[in-house]
Amino acid sequence: MAEPTGSAEFFKDVRQGHVFSVHGPEYDHQQLVVVSQTCDIVLPKRPTVSLARVVKFEGSERAEAATRKNPRYVPLPSLSESHFADFCFIDSRSKDDLVGLEFTPGIDLGDEQAKRDFSLSITRWFGRFPFPDEVVPWLHPLEEIVREKYKRHSPLGQLLREVVVEIRVEEARQWRELPYNLEVHTIVRAEALPTLPDDMPPVVDDFVKRLRESDDSVKQPGLLAELFIGTNDAQQRHHVLHALAESFAALCKPAARYSVDSAVTAAVSVVDWQLWGDDDFPLARVRKSEPLDLEFLSDPEHSPDLVYESGFRPSSGL
Repeated sequence: MAEPTGSAEFFKDVRQGHVFSVHGPEYDHQQLVVVSQTCDIVLPKRPTVSLARVVKFEGSERAEAATRKNPRYVPLPSLSESHFADFCFIDSRSKDDLVGLEFTPGIDLGDEQAKRDFSLSITRWFGRFPFPDEVVPWLHPLEEIVREKYKRHSPLGQLLREVVVEIRVEEARQWRELPYNLEVHTIVRAEALPTLPDDMPPVVDDFVKRLRESDDSVKQPGLLAELFIGTNDAQQRHHVLHALAESFAALCKPAARYSVDSAVTAAVSVVDWQLWGDDDFPLARVRKSEPLDLEFLSDPEHSPDLVYESGFRPSSGL
C-alpha cells in the first residue's frame, strides 16, 4: 500500500538521529530519537519508523552514561550533555502518527563521523556477540584494563587512544567444542607498525630484555606503553607493540574467585595472540572473530597525535 503523499513529503527531511517531541499518556518521556536507517525513513513504501526513548541524567548517572561503558545509553549532544538515547525502550510508530510533529537533531547531522558513530552505537546494542558465559571471566581482565586506562593521562591511555584500533577474539573451532582455543588479535594503526629494511641491524638484546620480567613473562601493558612512548626508534617500537599484543593475551585469565568454578576454569585451554596493522587484518579473520565491546578505541580514519619518526613507509610490518 502506497504511503500518503503528505507523509512521504514530511519524511523527506527526517534523518536517523532526529528527536521527535511526542505527546500521549503512554509516554513518561515525551522525546523519542529515530533509530531507523535514513534510507528506510525516507522510502515511501516503509510504513513505520523505529524510535528509542530519550532520557535525561544528572550527576553520577550522567557521568556513568557518558563513559559509554553501557551500550544501552548513547549521548545526544545536540540536545544537551545530559540527554541520552535509551535503547532498552524502542518502539515502532506509524509514519502517519508522526506527521506534523516537531523534530530536532539529537546529534550533529552535518558531521559525517557523528552520524557514523550513532549508527555504530545502534549496531553495538543489537549486534554484540554473546561470548559464552564461561568465557566472559577470561576476557574480563583485558576489558577492564582497557576501560580503566583509556581516558587516563598515562602512556597506556595514550597508546590506546592513538595507536590501538581494535581488539578482536577468535575461537579456532568457532565456539562449537569445549575447551575453547582463543586468539587475541590486537590491531594497530599501520603507520605505527612500519616496514623495516632488511639491512637494518637487530635490536640490541638489552632492549628486548626490557620487555620481559625476570621469569621471562611479558611485562604488563602499562610498562610496555612507557617503553613505547619513551623511544622514537621504529624497530624498538615494533618490538614493543608485539610484546603489547602478547601482554593483552596474557591478561586473559579468570580472577581467583573463579578457581572453584570448574565450568570457567576448564572453558579455555589456550589463549594465543597476534599483532596486525589495520591495513592488513584479513577479511576472513574479521568474519571468524568478534570484537571486544570496546567501541571507544581509536578510529583508523583519525590521525593520531603520536609522531612516528621512523622514516620508513608505513605498512603492516608483518
